Amino acid sequence: FFFFQAEDGIRDFCLSRGLGDVYKRQEMDSLMKLRAQINENATSKISVNDFIIKASAKALLDVPEVNSQWHGTYIRQFKNADISVAVGSDNGLITPIVHNANNKPLEAVASQMKELVAKAKANKLQPNEFIGGTFTISNLGMFGVSDFIAVINPPQSCILAVSQTEKRLVPGLQDPNVPRVASVMTVTLSCDHRAVSYTHLTLPTIYSVQISVVAVSLKKK
Repeated sequence: FFFFQAEDGIRDFCLSRGLGDVYKRQEMDSLMKLRAQINENATSKISVNDFIIKASAKALLDVPEVNSQWHGTYIRQFKNADISVAVGSDNGLITPIVHNANNKPLEAVASQMKELVAKAKANKLQPNEFIGGTFTISNLGMFGVSDFIAVINPPQSCILAVSQTEKRLVPGLQDPNVPRVASVMTVTLSCDHRAVSYTHLTLPTIYSVQISVVAVSLKKK
């Protein structure tokens, strides 16, 4: 947890959490297994990032301070989660938006993301498909990045940096002195302190819990 001052005046603070730590007993292994089972019969393959989008959207409803924008003289909070997702293209980085991600099933999120990524790489996104958004996700896990801090996308208040899932030694479930191997993902949330107070914020924890919520809801279906 730390503060830093950006050149544009945004005063950020960052929270980092390894998903899969023993204290929450939240491991990516079960999610990866569930994803493989879903994709066996899915018409549209679901990625880990699709889970992250859906889980983040659900978490934003629990922490409305994070689902906001800073407009200088006022803060605007939103009832729906419009998730911007950083995508690289020949023209640079762009952030297409999954609108109302909190109200969409996981398969719909996955299908829309594939469409948005294709349009982004072909430079065919419409303005309403990348301008706006209430929260951004930047995922560098596919590039083997273990940990990083993402830059906030103004006027949004927060951005979630997602790193790769990797095997790590963690304390045992029965005996903390007996280590075990688990798949762990590190997420770092950067926030504009003018809009979000760290005293209200537990998004990395809520996010890890919401990963389980999505998984459980899928199993019930």
